[in-house]
Amino acid sequence: MGNFTPTKLKLKDLLSDIDCGKLKLPSFQRDYKWTAPKVKKLLDSIQCDHPAGTLLFLAVDYNNLIIPDKSFDYTEESKQNSHVEHLVLDGQQRLTSCYCVFYNLGNKSYFLDYAKLMELDKTNNAKGIEFEELIVDKKHMDFPDQLLDKGLMPLSFIKDTKTMRDLLKPYKDSIRRNSEKEEIYDFLDGRLGDYLDTILEYEFPVVILPKELTLDAVCKVFQTINSTGLKLSVFDICVAKFMRQGIQLKDRVEDAKRNSYVKIVLDNEETLVLQAIALLSGKTPKKNALADTLDKNDIETYWDKVIDGIRETMELLDRFGVGTTKSLSLLPYKPFIPLIAAVLVDRDFQNLKIDAKTSISQKIKEFFFCTALTSRYTEGTDNKLKEDYQILLKWITGNQVPTIVSNGILWNTSKYIGTTKQSAFGKAVLCLINAQNPNDFYEDKNVGIGENTVSSQIHHIFPEAEYKQKEGENINSVFNYTFLTNEANNFISDKATYKYVDEIMKLRGISKETFKEILSRHVIDEDSFNYIYQEDFSKFLEQRAECVKNKFADIGIIIHDVAKEQIDEQVDDEDLVDDIEQ
Repeated sequence: MGNFTPTKLKLKDLLSDIDCGKLKLPSFQRDYKWTAPKVKKLLDSIQCDHPAGTLLFLAVDYNNLIIPDKSFDYTEESKQNSHVEHLVLDGQQRLTSCYCVFYNLGNKSYFLDYAKLMELDKTNNAKGIEFEELIVDKKHMDFPDQLLDKGLMPLSFIKDTKTMRDLLKPYKDSIRRNSEKEEIYDFLDGRLGDYLDTILEYEFPVVILPKELTLDAVCKVFQTINSTGLKLSVFDICVAKFMRQGIQLKDRVEDAKRNSYVKIVLDNEETLVLQAIALLSGKTPKKNALADTLDKNDIETYWDKVIDGIRETMELLDRFGVGTTKSLSLLPYKPFIPLIAAVLVDRDFQNLKIDAKTSISQKIKEFFFCTALTSRYTEGTDNKLKEDYQILLKWITGNQVPTIVSNGILWNTSKYIGTTKQSAFGKAVLCLINAQNPNDFYEDKNVGIGENTVSSQIHHIFPEAEYKQKEGENINSVFNYTFLTNEANNFISDKATYKYVDEIMKLRGISKETFKEILSRHVIDEDSFNYIYQEDFSKFLEQRAECVKNKFADIGIIIHDVAKEQIDEQVDDEDLVDDIEQ
C-alpha cells in the first residue's frame, strides 16, 4: 500500500470541516465515549503544542462511497450541507472532544479559569502549572458567557482568533471603565492571547489514504490499527467487510437487542455472536481470524439462529445460577456463551421435546461446572472452544462423555480455601449458591442475581472489618461470601458473628431453627452455623467448603477427595487469577 507522509492540518479547520460535513466518520465507528479528564489532558497537550497523535483519514468520492458515512456526534443536520471529502479512520475521540469543547456541544461546557491564570501570570508562575489544572468543566450551559464575571472564560470562545475577539468584546467593554477591574481588562486584552495562541494555531499531523483504496485494503488498515494498540474491535472490522456485501451488522445487532437477554450479551461483546456462527460454519472461532474466515453465507445462514441460541443460552445459564437474565457478572468465562449457543442451534433445542431438552440441559450443566472448577479457559481459549464444541456434541448425540466430566474434580478443601470470588472456581461456587434462591439474613427477601430478587451484593459472612486482622487474607475466601442486601451488610457492619446472629433473630422474631433454614439456602449447614456462632473462622471455611463440595456432587459433578499434592498444577491458586482471560 506504500508509505504515506503525514500532512499538517490546523485544528480549527478540521473542526470547521466537521461542522459543515466535509469530514465525517465511517458508519460503523463506535460512539463518542471520552470523559472530562481525558478531554482535559488532550487540551493540555494542544496548549503546550505537544504531539497529540496522528490522525488517519480516507479520501472519498461522495458519488461512489465504498463505506457508508455518518456525521460526527453533536453536529447539526442543517449545517451538514457540504459533500463529504474524508472519513476519519482514527482520531474520532480526539476530534469529537475538540469539537464539543470549542463549539460548546455535548453534555459539558468547558472553561478556562482565567482569574487563576492571571494571578499566576503576575508572579511569573504560569509556566509551572499544567494547563489542564486551569480547565473547569460544568454541566452544559447554553449561555456559558454568564461565568465571565466569575473568572471563567468559555473555551468555545477560542474557536478561532476572530471568534475570541468578538465574543470577549462585550464583556471587556462592560468593565473597561471600571477601575476595580482594570487589571482583568488588561489581561484579557493582552497577555491572555499569549497563552492561547498555540491552541488557535495548533496543527494535527494527518495521514490521508487515497480514495482508490478498496474496502479490503481499508479493512487491512483497521487490522494494522488494532495491532498498534489503538482500540478497534474485530466486530468493527467485520462490520466494514460485510457492509460492502449488503449486510448491515450494526442494524442486525440493534434489532437483536430488542430481547433483553440478548441485549446483555451484545452490550458486553458483539463478537460472541460471530464466534458462535464460526463454530456452526465449521470455521475457527479465533477472534482475530473472524474477519478473514466468515463469509456472507455464514452470516445469512446462522445470524438469526444464533441470536435465538444466545437467548436460550442465557435462560439456561440462569437456571444454573449464573444470573444471566440480569448480568454476566457471575459468568466464569464469556466463551461459554458462543459454545452453548452453537450447541443449542445445532440440536434445534427450542423445538425438542421436554425429555430431550432436560437431558441436554443436564449435560451442559455438568460440562459448565467442570470447566469452571478446573479453570479450563484460563488460557488457549479459542483453540479449546472449537474442541469443546465437538466434544459436547459427541456427548449429546452419542453419549461419549467428555474426559473433563468423567475424570471429575480433584478436591482438597485446604487447597481451595484461599480461592477468591473473582476466579473461575470462585464464580462457579457463587453460581451454585445463587441457584439455591437464597433468602436475605436481615429481611424476608430473595437475594442473589437474577429474576425475582431484590438488589443485593456479594458480602462477607465473617465481616472483614472485624476479622481481617486476625484471619488474614483468607477473609476473602469465596467460602466466606454470600448474597446479602445492603441493609443486611450495613447492619452486620463490624459486628462479631454471634452478636449479629442474635440481633437479627431478635429483630425478625425468628427462632434459631428458622435462621438455620435460611442459612441452608446459602449452602451453610448446621455445623457451619455453629462455627459462625462460635466465631471459629477456620472451621467455618472448612465446613462450608465441604457443604459446597457435597452440593456440587448433588447436581451430578463427580468429586474425588485427594491430597493437596495430587491436584494438578493448573488449579493452583496462583492460576486462579482475578483477571480471567475472557
